[in-house]
Amino acid sequence: MSIKVSALVSTFNSEKFLSGRLQNLLDQTLSDSLEIIVINSGSAQGEREIVSEFQRRFDNIHYIETERECLYQSWNRGLSVATGEYISNANTDDRLFSNAYEVLAGALDRNQHAAVAYANEYFTELESDIIQFDQTVYSQWKLVELPAYSHKELLLNCLCGAQPMWRRCLHNSHGMFDSSFVAAGDYEFWLRVAEDFPFEHVSEPLGVVFENPHGIVNSDLPLTMEEYKRIRLKYFDGRGGASLTKPVECQAK
Repeated sequence: MSIKVSALVSTFNSEKFLSGRLQNLLDQTLSDSLEIIVINSGSAQGEREIVSEFQRRFDNIHYIETERECLYQSWNRGLSVATGEYISNANTDDRLFSNAYEVLAGALDRNQHAAVAYANEYFTELESDIIQFDQTVYSQWKLVELPAYSHKELLLNCLCGAQPMWRRCLHNSHGMFDSSFVAAGDYEFWLRVAEDFPFEHVSEPLGVVFENPHGIVNSDLPLTMEEYKRIRLKYFDGRGGASLTKPVECQAK
């Protein structure tokens, strides 16, 4: 099977979300060219058993178990074994519409200048909307229309949302996620990449995000804001970002 997309699923004490997350990924229209990499970061719950049950039925699910480590260490660990042309993080408490990966991968296929594709999202405050996910009830969720891409807008806001897709080869040319960050390591990576390549915005909503009060970003907002400030000071140097002048060229593994 030729792998188009590798989905990184980092889990820590999130067994109540994991079965639905895995089924949601397997329901993708692109599932025949999808690999799912689950990284269990020292969870005390039953994620291993859940993944094992899925692995008995599907051969595109890989499982890694580690001691407790930060989210970006976990993603880097998954990236080290990923084989897809494109990467997406699949948070256990978010859900995708069934065509999400096909649309995002198609956007990157068509725009060889773009390093990252991101789409509008719905938000919900109800855990039950995630555990009992039904994409046909989207009208009851809050629509978040993310802004069209510009380097200035990215400096002001982490506009890629919770479920972007990016080219795996970027990690050869621009490095891995900085694991010194707790909540904003993805934002730092987007700004690192944006100094060389622009991003592609998909204007349709492709999934729903759970506003989890216990999630990494919301559980310590002062820390998150401090990390964002530190990142902006690092990259706000007036360069202005990249324009559509060259295709993304970074040697794939």
